[in-house]
Amino acid sequence: MISDHFLRLEQLFLKAPIQQNIIGQTISVAEGTALIKYHVNNAFFHGGNAQHGAIYFKLLDDASYFAAASLVSDRFLLTASFEIKLFKPVTEGMLTATGSCKMAGDRIIYAEANLMNEHQELVATGAGRFQRGKQLWASLPGYSG
Repeated sequence: MISDHFLRLEQLFLKAPIQQNIIGQTISVAEGTALIKYHVNNAFFHGGNAQHGAIYFKLLDDASYFAAASLVSDRFLLTASFEIKLFKPVTEGMLTATGSCKMAGDRIIYAEANLMNEHQELVATGAGRFQRGKQLWASLPGYSG
């Protein structure tokens, strides 16, 4: 059975205002993991005609974040720090970010993500530290309905 919390996190992701600008992402959240798919959009290309690193960051941060958030049922999380490594440019196709929680403490949750192109080649990695915020999930309109 899929957790109601996981479905609400997916809804929160899809209803976030930034998603109105970066169309075509899908998300699947499970315990300690998140999977995001995104079709490369040339509207987000840099001057060298490849996907801008800002999109890589967003995909990796979101995949890590939602993997961590899947383990916290009461409070919104905040990204405390995030490190990204870029390996390969992408000009077309589908990108898949897979996040997984590696350590969940009382204050800090650590999660990592890999970003793969449609040929299953690693194009970037990311790792983040997330901490519980003051906002309750239930107070967020995108989460509660």
